[in-house]
Amino acid sequence: MDAYLTWGKTSSGAMEHITGVVSGKGGLICPFCEGPLIAVRGTQTQHHFRHDGKTCRESTKALPMIQGWDHFHLNLPVSVVHQLQAGYLRHGRMGTPRAYYGQETSIINNLLEKDFLYDHSGYGYRFSDDAMVIVSGFDLSEFDQWMHDKLAERRRVFVARAKAGEIHPALLAIEQRRQRELLTSTLYLFRFTLKEGRTIHKIGRTNRAPEERLVETVFDVRKHFDDNVQGEILYAIPNRGYVEQYALYRYRDCHLKMDNYQEYLELPVSREAGLCIDFDMLFRFCKSIHSVGV
Repeated sequence: MDAYLTWGKTSSGAMEHITGVVSGKGGLICPFCEGPLIAVRGTQTQHHFRHDGKTCRESTKALPMIQGWDHFHLNLPVSVVHQLQAGYLRHGRMGTPRAYYGQETSIINNLLEKDFLYDHSGYGYRFSDDAMVIVSGFDLSEFDQWMHDKLAERRRVFVARAKAGEIHPALLAIEQRRQRELLTSTLYLFRFTLKEGRTIHKIGRTNRAPEERLVETVFDVRKHFDDNVQGEILYAIPNRGYVEQYALYRYRDCHLKMDNYQEYLELPVSREAGLCIDFDMLFRFCKSIHSVGV
């Protein structure tokens, strides 16, 4: 993640992201040094805040990335990620669950030591939960549980480090704000029907009503295709916004090139049912949790 300052603080202590403000002075201050900030929203660089005066050192450091959201390599070297993917995809993405089909002993030993593989009682090597995320082998329900646990553990670590004085208190406040947004947003799957029956889908998250977001996306699709587009909400799953990036990662082979948008998919007929089943499993899982009051 680029080392730009993308969070400002209000006079009441609330954190505001750069995407929610306009360019210029807006009364926000630096979370670290509390100096006044200026929002920079141009076309040449990433949107960010700059100090209206001297820049503090803490604000130039990159924020800790969230594994499973900001990236899916889980801090492994690219070469190791490729070995995991090759050992999984060699048998096919929908092959034997968790089986690893790599052959090189040194690589296997390295992955065993890093807890990305485990010996399946003499029946070969299996992927750990973290490895299944890397190779996008989890369905959305499985990833949901994995990510929920990871976020909870991450919160505990941030709180402990802040109390021990190991990190700036602003880092904890920013982390809490980021997680709150992810944990309270709605994951959605939209379907758009174009002329001659062609369909495309959009995966996204929103903190507003999904119906409002659908109206906006229908406008975007019509603008791109110059067509009388019909849109519908297939799934809207509250409090599961943190699944969005994994869902896009899992179906990255189906991404549709559409202007600068990254969330649209064009699915072959043979795979469309698979995507809907993936969402349906998560939808049913979330409904079952709600029904028992957990």
